[in-house]
Amino acid sequence: MRTFFDRSFFDQVSLEMNPLMLEKIKDYIEIIEQASNVSEIPAIKKIISFKNYYRIKLSPIYRIGVKIIDHDVYFITYTSKKFLQIK
Repeated sequence: MRTFFDRSFFDQVSLEMNPLMLEKIKDYIEIIEQASNVSEIPAIKKIISFKNYYRIKLSPIYRIGVKIIDHDVYFITYTSKKFLQIK
């Protein structure tokens, strides 16, 4: 899958101070680039209220918000789970 990054995603990730979490973000980006479809991405969940939007669970607290159209993945946000609990 092809990956694209929103400016806000970079801004939010740049504030992360935990090197283990930064490594996990990098690993997920690589996993997504190698995936051929959504079902190959671990810990991904559809956000029901929004078409093409998903959240990826990185830890008990943090999530990555992505938009997937065909084989293009747009990294939109990196935030705590309380902001991505929309159903």
